[in-house]
Amino acid sequence: VAANVVSGSKWRDFFSRETGFCRFEPGDIPGLDNLVEIGQEIYSARGGKAAARPEGNPFLPLLNKADFDTHPEILKIALSRPIVEIMCGYFGTVPRLDRVDLWVTSPNGDDADGFGSQLYHLDKPGQHYTSLFLNVFDVEEENGPLVFLPADKTAMVRRATRYEKLYYLGNGRLPDQDLFAHVEPSELIHLNGPSGTGALVDTSECFHCGSRCTAGTRVLFVLSFMPAHKGGPPGFKNFPHSSSSTDSLTRLFLKAPPGDG
Repeated sequence: VAANVVSGSKWRDFFSRETGFCRFEPGDIPGLDNLVEIGQEIYSARGGKAAARPEGNPFLPLLNKADFDTHPEILKIALSRPIVEIMCGYFGTVPRLDRVDLWVTSPNGDDADGFGSQLYHLDKPGQHYTSLFLNVFDVEEENGPLVFLPADKTAMVRRATRYEKLYYLGNGRLPDQDLFAHVEPSELIHLNGPSGTGALVDTSECFHCGSRCTAGTRVLFVLSFMPAHKGGPPGFKNFPHSSSSTDSLTRLFLKAPPGDG
């Protein structure tokens, strides 16, 4: 199915497994400008709650089930043809849409030891957990952008630090000094930029951290995909995982039953 999806597609090689990421600018991927507008609308209506983020979490997940009824475009954009073709091209198979959310980060101090995601780490190593990160508003360094290391350089650090042992037997977090013992800070990619900019990042293969917010607010739309054959339930409960759509490809991405049930 994936081979048919990407046959002749200009999106099939949008980014490669060698680097594990691809940055994009406003207008590069159709539909994301609309997603930015939806994110701004939801944040304007509800963003004041950003200060009440859950304990132990540097960001507040803002979407709820009602948002997918009010804004059905969210799911349509997440499964739009360009994104579907990009993901099928990257995975080489039809992946599963695992998460759709809107993250809001407010100032949480400059101590990166406060939250696990503020230290460098990998998500589900070896599973190619891949996300589209979209800046809903302009993001400056002080707002705590996503920061990541390309996959080829991450692979070298993984070997040097025996990261798999740290992940499976420890907490999976790599302190800054351990990372910078092997790479220069200039080798990191900082996902700051204007509204509508962003990146596709394989966070299973690229060391990353984020939400080191010292001033202002960062608002980020996140669409996450993973191989459909990997175990575990979908990571997000708010969007519909069954679909009345007759589009078999959409049903595969949602891991819905092949029939109408």
